[in-house]
Amino acid sequence: MIQKPLPKPVAVPARFRNYSALQMASAIVSGCLGMVYLCLGIWILIEKLRKTQTVLPMNWWLLALFQGCTWLLVGLIVSLKGNQLPKTPLRILSIHTFIFASIICILSIFAAILNGIVTITIVLDALSLPGAILLLLCACKGYGYEDGDQNTNECGLYGPLSADHNGSTKAACTEQVTQFATAGCFSKLSFWWLNPLMKKGREKTLQDEDIPKLSEAERAESFYLLFSYRLNKQMQSKPSSQASILKTIILCHRREIFVSGFFALLKIVTVSSGPLLLNAFILVAEGKENFKYEGYLLAIALFLAKSLESLSQRQWYFRTKLIGLKVRSLLTAAIHKKQLRLSNAARLTHSSGEITNYVTVDAYRIGEFPFWFHQTWTTSLQLCIALVILFQAVRLAMIVALVAIILTVLCNTPLAKLQHRLQSKLMGAEDERLKASSEALINKKELKLYAWENHFKKVIENLRAEEYKWLSAVQLRKAYNSFLFWSSPVLVSAATFAACYYLKIPLHASNVFTFVATLRLVQDSVRSIPDVIGIVIQAKVAFERVVKFLEAPELQNANVRLRCHMENNDLSISIKSGEFSWEENSSKPNLRNITLEIRMGEKVAICGEVGSGKSTLLATILGEVPNVQEYVMEALSRKAVLLVTHQVDFLPAFDSVLLMSDGEILQAAPYHHLLDSSRDLQDLVNAHKETAGYGRAVKARSSVSNGTSTREIKKSYVEKLFIQSKGGQLIKQEEREKGDTGLKPYIQYLNQNKGFLLFSVSILTHILFMGGQILQNSWMAANVDSPNVSTLKLIEVYLVICVFSTLFLLFRSLSIVTLGISSSKSLFSQLLNSLFRVPMSFYDSTPLGRILSRVSSDLSIVDIDIPFSLIFTIAATVNTCSNLAVLAVVTWQVLFVSIPIIYAAIRLEKYYFSTAKDLMRINGTTKSLVANHLAESIGGAITIRAFDEEERFFAKCLDLIDTNASSFFHSFSVNEWLVLRLETLSYAVLASAALCMVLLPTGTFSSGFIGLALFYGLSLNLSLVSSIYYQCTTENHIISVERINQYMYIPSEAPKIIEKNRPPYNWPAMGKVDICDLQILAQCTISSSRNQLNNSRRAQDWYRWPNW
Repeated sequence: MIQKPLPKPVAVPARFRNYSALQMASAIVSGCLGMVYLCLGIWILIEKLRKTQTVLPMNWWLLALFQGCTWLLVGLIVSLKGNQLPKTPLRILSIHTFIFASIICILSIFAAILNGIVTITIVLDALSLPGAILLLLCACKGYGYEDGDQNTNECGLYGPLSADHNGSTKAACTEQVTQFATAGCFSKLSFWWLNPLMKKGREKTLQDEDIPKLSEAERAESFYLLFSYRLNKQMQSKPSSQASILKTIILCHRREIFVSGFFALLKIVTVSSGPLLLNAFILVAEGKENFKYEGYLLAIALFLAKSLESLSQRQWYFRTKLIGLKVRSLLTAAIHKKQLRLSNAARLTHSSGEITNYVTVDAYRIGEFPFWFHQTWTTSLQLCIALVILFQAVRLAMIVALVAIILTVLCNTPLAKLQHRLQSKLMGAEDERLKASSEALINKKELKLYAWENHFKKVIENLRAEEYKWLSAVQLRKAYNSFLFWSSPVLVSAATFAACYYLKIPLHASNVFTFVATLRLVQDSVRSIPDVIGIVIQAKVAFERVVKFLEAPELQNANVRLRCHMENNDLSISIKSGEFSWEENSSKPNLRNITLEIRMGEKVAICGEVGSGKSTLLATILGEVPNVQEYVMEALSRKAVLLVTHQVDFLPAFDSVLLMSDGEILQAAPYHHLLDSSRDLQDLVNAHKETAGYGRAVKARSSVSNGTSTREIKKSYVEKLFIQSKGGQLIKQEEREKGDTGLKPYIQYLNQNKGFLLFSVSILTHILFMGGQILQNSWMAANVDSPNVSTLKLIEVYLVICVFSTLFLLFRSLSIVTLGISSSKSLFSQLLNSLFRVPMSFYDSTPLGRILSRVSSDLSIVDIDIPFSLIFTIAATVNTCSNLAVLAVVTWQVLFVSIPIIYAAIRLEKYYFSTAKDLMRINGTTKSLVANHLAESIGGAITIRAFDEEERFFAKCLDLIDTNASSFFHSFSVNEWLVLRLETLSYAVLASAALCMVLLPTGTFSSGFIGLALFYGLSLNLSLVSSIYYQCTTENHIISVERINQYMYIPSEAPKIIEKNRPPYNWPAMGKVDICDLQILAQCTISSSRNQLNNSRRAQDWYRWPNW
């Protein structure tokens, strides 16, 4: 076998081996910039000396020399010597450098466009921004700092709760972890790390095990421990004041907030260059180019600027959603941990349904807020930049535009406060409805036995009617906000053009479309204000509710569970003259004069009538009763056994029996002694004999009873194994749709109460609104430079079109609210009817959390989110199509590029949906697991505490949270994967259109239509991003309709009234019930023996018939 010689390794100098590629690139760029600035300063100085024989004034050459020295000093220190400096000063220095370079770059670009001259200084100032970005990345990413707040894996304080959490630590290390944890810079920027998952989703239907796990640093346990540490630290530093949960959460995520803010700033800077480039294109089309190949340079600059805008916006959105996911996971873990320690008084305030709502609704609303956080300041920044561009375009008429925008915001201010109050009322009504629903679902068997279903159903329907009242008010305010902010740019432009007429400011294609394009940028930010306001209000209300819960009082039973010194070490429990009360300051204790001693290993039964205090005594021993007086307890080592029971059959097996009545222990003695001496116990035994109905005597010996009980237990266990071996699994995995369901869930939603009609009206009115906008802009493009149309007529026609298109927008908003309310009513009514008519076997085989997640979070999404998501998706898609159509009409040559790109975009979207839909569905089912585990933990909190299993249940909760978080993380990540690629395709269309205008002879297009085409070309990216974003959001939301629909058509019980089987009106003629050949089967899927039952009861004996 011949082996090829290995290539000779390239020798790398030792002094460069410890530097990363990022550090080397930053050092090279900074060094080159510094040297060029120094050479420029020296050249300017030499030229000044040669021409004027003096160095004065020193401003230009000294400034260039200063910039060169600064770049060399700062760049080389940050790039190569940063590991020798403290972290915080280094990052502050790089941030200041970036801000300074950004300002210089923007001012230089403005100067080049306004003056029409591109100098060496302007080019260097523009290149300084990429150099500053490299320095910032090098300072933040290039050095590995040991940060106790972030590197949770390496710090013992934030280690796993136990080595056995979901298996050993070693096993956790070998599980499939998301590639995001090890992805490089390029992979993270391009979302390349998602390609293996996308490929797998294309090849097969994704299952739970196909979703990679989150890395240790992204898991709920790490952030919960970090949150707890910082909260305790804050409480220790200021013990007199209440610790701020909001401040603690911000401190835990301050680094991620800053990084996402940087990308938000970069996006605003790049997006603001669009109107300036449009203005430059129009000037070139009019023959006013500054140099020969300016058009080509502008086309390239347009593509690069939009590409940088796309990269920054995707990272902004991705990182803020990741912050929201971490906050949501943290709060879910904190709520679960809190409910395990919640005091009994607090449980009266926070019911199980409300606690479930805190996790399934409130935590998710709070998790959505970080995505919108940067919108609060980027909107203001973008508005300020836009005002500068507007002033350059229309001079003093800009003031009218500013006043109109301010009036729009002021009109919404009082409604924002009203919206906050209405949102609080809505969530309160939702809590009441969910509380009643959870109580009805938990006690469904009792409701069926006592035929109380109709009564409870009416109660829930009445609570839902109250909820509809607040829901209608909230949605109408949202519709008003939507109308106000969608119509405001149209009215602002009309008012500004009217001001130009009265101020004698000439209107030309260059300033008109620069103004319109700039206003379009502000328009998207202004239109997002209602969403921002709504999200902020929802998050504020939700956060107040969660904080109130997290600050609720906890059980103070630690002293009860601790060992204490007792004189008699043989005692397990000792209570002397104890008085206990569930309520504080109660005048009548629930238990009085309790004296009790139980020895190690002793078995004691507690019996008595209903309400005699048996359960309270047991809760007292477990430390659940808050007011405990004069008793001492030893920890339950060599455990004693206490049994609270009504089944007197078991009493002979116990060493002692406590007979209770009215909160007191009447007698305590062995069973046979107590049976002979106590009339109360004899009454209990006789009542049990009569109720059992079998004539069975309760005189068995203790040993015999023990043997019988053991045999019965073994028999029951064997029967269970037999049933399981026959394949009859009771609780099965939650069902979910598979593959692409197409329009099926949308049809299910719209097929409710004239939904198709209302939705058609909404679509039609928006198309008419969009047609009006195209018409007014086309009118302006065709006639702005026409001598045959006066300025007054130009503005009058423009204003009339504005008014009519605004009316269509109003009809769109009202029809979508009507659609949402009517569909919500219909879906809820069908879901409630189905849940109250299903057989009991459904509740036996379905965990409560699955049902609660549908009547809480899924129903909340149907109520609030789906209507506006639907219309915004249609609106953004119509806008995208109209932008592309206008671009193609003006520059038809772009069709040669746009048609293949449209085909590629459609294929790309199909490829995306094959994975995205499965991720969305898995997210829904894993969310149900979290809700189900929480509901079970709430119901069994006393038992969990009794067996000291809080940590095990909390560890299970963390695992379920991470499973759900992983599917949600990959779900929103693939959204960004798709949008980034579609944006790149849209930029290719825009750059092609711009290149067509440059290549074709001057005069082929009028300046007005060039401005129109580029205006809609610049808008193409914004509308495409909005369209994809709302499509992804709607696809996520429509999963809730799928999940609700799964429980709307469950096979129901027989009708309550069958007309042909109704008895005669005089029935019953005699008071007697005969049961003949009754066969009872536990579950239809289980094969088991069925015994026939024959019995007959007279009316006078019916009071003793057992509960079936």
